[in-house]
Amino acid sequence: MNCNIDAAVSSVRFHATSQSLLAASSDNLARIFTKKADNTYTLANTLSVEGLSLRKADFVQTHDNTVLMAGPSDLYVIDTETNVAEKVKLDRDSTWQTESFVVSSNRRDSSLVSILGEQGKIGLVSLSARCQIASLRASGRISAAQFLSNRQDLVTVSDEGAVHIWDLRMYRCKRELRSDHFTSASALALSKNDEILAIGTNEGVISMHLAWQDGDTDVESTAKVNMSLTSAIDGLNFSHGGNFLLAHSSAKKNALRIIDSATGYTEPGWPTQQTPLSFVHASDFNSADSELAVGNARGKILLYSLF
Repeated sequence: MNCNIDAAVSSVRFHATSQSLLAASSDNLARIFTKKADNTYTLANTLSVEGLSLRKADFVQTHDNTVLMAGPSDLYVIDTETNVAEKVKLDRDSTWQTESFVVSSNRRDSSLVSILGEQGKIGLVSLSARCQIASLRASGRISAAQFLSNRQDLVTVSDEGAVHIWDLRMYRCKRELRSDHFTSASALALSKNDEILAIGTNEGVISMHLAWQDGDTDVESTAKVNMSLTSAIDGLNFSHGGNFLLAHSSAKKNALRIIDSATGYTEPGWPTQQTPLSFVHASDFNSADSELAVGNARGKILLYSLF
């Protein structure tokens, strides 16, 4: 699919079934594309919220027909069948960067969402209650967050070089990791079963850490470091099988790399100078790791077959 929507694409996300693709763009619209029998995609639905300056959209994988849409400070739950939007109630004593939201897609009872705030704050939102239920706080500015697969923990990284693992049952930090590789962190990703922690920085350095939850592991000395990008890392995504890490930066043209998780080396030969990536704003693997979607500043969603 090479879809021109005439507005910069800010996020792309495959549904867990790999049959739908959701894209948010600077015209404040979220578009859902569905896969046809010939493996092409067609526009199935367009969503918007009046007055919302859209920055990000994502599927709520545990709730059919539900999408989250976020602007700079507001978060909405959208029913894709009725197009009804419900605003999530947040603690207004804090300033939240709601476009930083991350959805826990593994909770069977109700989905939990994390959002980042100022002065090290992390907000936890219940989608079933449509409101914020708790706040956490770390030192420094929190750059990124991700839920662990155990459904009970959240991992965050700060620009001061600290990774925190949070117990979401007790709402407390259970462990802190520090490394020079985490300094000026801008992005974070976890591989399948949380086996590898990947951190991207404002300098374009990407480090991958095995056995990072093991208290006896030296995360500094065991890191695999990749320096194939030279500008701030905006996005990190592991393939669902965990074999590859996708990294991109919107600061430079064609700044996207696929990294082998086992070696830490960049996959050679792609992208080339002729690959029309432009300035990459978003990317995602489908659940079968057979397709890669890339959204760019030119308003295009590029779909690449991986096998």
